[in-house]
Amino acid sequence: MGGTGIRTSAIGVAVRILGITLALSASACGSTIHGPWEGRLSPYHEACDHGAGMACFNIGVAYDAGNDVSRDPKRAAEFYLKACEGGSGAGCANLGAMLEKGDGVPRDEATAVLALRRACAAKVGRGCHDYARLLATGRGTPRDPAQAEAATKKACDLGLAADCEALGDGSLRGRGGARDAVTAVSFFRKACDLDSPVGCQKLGELVAEGDGVPRDALEAMGLFRRAFPRLERACTEGSLPVCVLVGSMVDKGQGTAADPARALSLYRKACDGGSAGGCAAAGAKIELGQGTPADPAQAAGLYRKACDGGSLPGCSALGLLLARGKGVAADPAQAAALQGRACDGGFAPACRRLADLQAPAAPAPALSPSAPPPP
Repeated sequence: MGGTGIRTSAIGVAVRILGITLALSASACGSTIHGPWEGRLSPYHEACDHGAGMACFNIGVAYDAGNDVSRDPKRAAEFYLKACEGGSGAGCANLGAMLEKGDGVPRDEATAVLALRRACAAKVGRGCHDYARLLATGRGTPRDPAQAEAATKKACDLGLAADCEALGDGSLRGRGGARDAVTAVSFFRKACDLDSPVGCQKLGELVAEGDGVPRDALEAMGLFRRAFPRLERACTEGSLPVCVLVGSMVDKGQGTAADPARALSLYRKACDGGSAGGCAAAGAKIELGQGTPADPAQAAGLYRKACDGGSLPGCSALGLLLARGKGVAADPAQAAALQGRACDGGFAPACRRLADLQAPAAPAPALSPSAPPPP
């Protein structure tokens, strides 16, 4: 049968998948295709037509990536659907990703959630990763932080280093409870064992500080030296968040010589590319005059850019300057609003700063009878 595509049609055939009805063109009932690639893919088509999910998945990948066929996201989604129905967790994961983004199919986050949940149940790590993200943000499903964390842990257990890092970060922030550096160490160590340079760097910081683990300067140095070359290369290749991390390592002399001016250059590079964290870090160096002459006004501009880009530390730092009238006109009300925004977002130092701003001023000491009158 000719033409395909997941779409609503007067001649559509309703297909039940994951409790949600999708409409498939009647011509999509079979998987036969024609063209110069027919011979190469024909064994997969025959197996797919007989319900072999992985065969359908492989055809979907061919259409998704344009391998041996012209790239066709609609046909890719069709075969991922058939793969998912045939028991391929990878097919469910790819279908979910396409539904979430609206790539080749109408965007449908609710159906994406169901597809990704099935992928995660089938122990597909990236399915768990994407499922956790939708649960955490409440997209396509009610927000559920506990289930999101459970899916993230499963992704970590399935070998996704980034999810192990996220769990380590959450443990340090005290997400869902008290700060737990010991647990953070275990997650970062697992990420490092999975060959993540970011995991190694974060583990190195805790080892260097003796936070959640006995302090060991030699081990920390080894972790930093293991991580730095790969992170530096990633920054050179254009990964802006990694440039911020590399700047921090250069700033602290982790795995390389400490160089405040070079660190500032890396932060600026990230900021110029749109990294809010890079703007906040550059602002801090400029405010303190590290690697460059101090310039509070310029720092305030960078903090504002960072805050506008979503950096909670940037919002809090700008709030401090507004409270003190440093580099900007003093504005206590705006300072409190910025600290409140950062605090509500989970940046703990901002909560303490907000409390300080809201504390009543101490009354002036009373003059003793014998004290001379003020001039």
